[in-house]
Amino acid sequence: MPGILYIVATPIGNLDDMPPRVAATFGAADFVAAEDTRVTLKLLNHLGLKKPMMSYYEHALHHGAAILDRIEAGESCALCSDAGMPCISDPGEQIVKDAIARGITVTPVPGASACVTALAVSGQDTARFVFEGFLPVPKKERRERLEFLQGETRTVIFYEAPHKLRGTLDDLCAAFGAERSITLCRELTKLHEEITKTTIGEAVRYYEQNDPRGEYVLVMAGTPAVQAAAGGSLGAAIEKGLKSEAKAAAAEMLKTMQPLEVVDGHLIPALDRVGEGFEAGKVFLPQLLQSAAAAQSAFEAVKDAIAAEGSASESKGKIVLATVKGDIHDIGKNIVKVILENYGFTVLDLGRDVPPEAVVQAVRESGAPLVGLSALMTTTVKSMEETIRALHESGLACKVMVGGAVLTPEYAEMIGADYYAKDAKRSADIAKKLFGVN
Repeated sequence: MPGILYIVATPIGNLDDMPPRVAATFGAADFVAAEDTRVTLKLLNHLGLKKPMMSYYEHALHHGAAILDRIEAGESCALCSDAGMPCISDPGEQIVKDAIARGITVTPVPGASACVTALAVSGQDTARFVFEGFLPVPKKERRERLEFLQGETRTVIFYEAPHKLRGTLDDLCAAFGAERSITLCRELTKLHEEITKTTIGEAVRYYEQNDPRGEYVLVMAGTPAVQAAAGGSLGAAIEKGLKSEAKAAAAEMLKTMQPLEVVDGHLIPALDRVGEGFEAGKVFLPQLLQSAAAAQSAFEAVKDAIAAEGSASESKGKIVLATVKGDIHDIGKNIVKVILENYGFTVLDLGRDVPPEAVVQAVRESGAPLVGLSALMTTTVKSMEETIRALHESGLACKVMVGGAVLTPEYAEMIGADYYAKDAKRSADIAKKLFGVN
């Protein structure tokens, strides 16, 4: 007679939170399938138990059948993760699917779960929520996931490791804005437990000065319903090339969002999607131009909002901007120009389709210590590299920052750029640091 697969929750930090049924299930099981046998061994020692163990982390996708074969042969298995309820953002998920497919009885032994525990103490809306777990690591997949969530009105829960927290907070800030409410739950139920409700922007600033420690659960407020509707309509209007609709959607969003939040969280991602479609041959040049015009129309509303905020009258320094030779789409560069000017910098805008020699000449004549280069398409990144090489060979004392949908920090370094600006705000941050502006 086949055995049973028990899905056993373990404490998320404090061993005193161990339910009696969990201890009894470990005691009755013939063997234990553990995410990490070293971690589970400590737990079993705490309970005074000795059990045969198998690691399902490394075998889940390829050799999980060995665990299920033993169960079919009559043994019972207690499957557990390192902490909390297994099979949630956990390789045990596949074993459960395979067990059900093979007709094996799967029985839950519930207990604490970090995501629900964090939600309960977060101070965020708990009536409706969505669990995202760990964000994808690849840049494109992560961006697509965050873009998908921009219209999410429910509370959103993420997991993150300490060494990746700063990058994740930066990405959340770009996608959802610095003012979005978020609760950071660190080391839940452990000695150094810390629960902080703040904004994404404040969290970014805090961890610029302090090292992240321990495992984190991030509980982020959802997008207000009105803002979500406007954001969706802005992206759709840009992708369809609808100028008046795009401007109206941007104006609606600006009622509840800061200009940079609209630009970096909605306008630029919509343009990126169009650019990727063009590169893949799914979007053709007329549609690309219409989308660029719609984005420019939307940005007119953003410019008006920025102008209303006022800008510094004294120049903080000169910056040369150009969209490189062969690239006819310069909305990204235009956005950066307005943002830099709003921070008080004098911007020498060379326009689009600019040859390397024109950039070199502009730097030589102006003495600008910073150059910003933009490229939308992979076919024009070569021109960007040639421009950087020309600047280096000229002997001019200037730094180069680059940006564009097709660039990555690694590629920017490879082509000789000094800085990679992933969005308009980062461009301003680079300029402020270089010129010593607070």
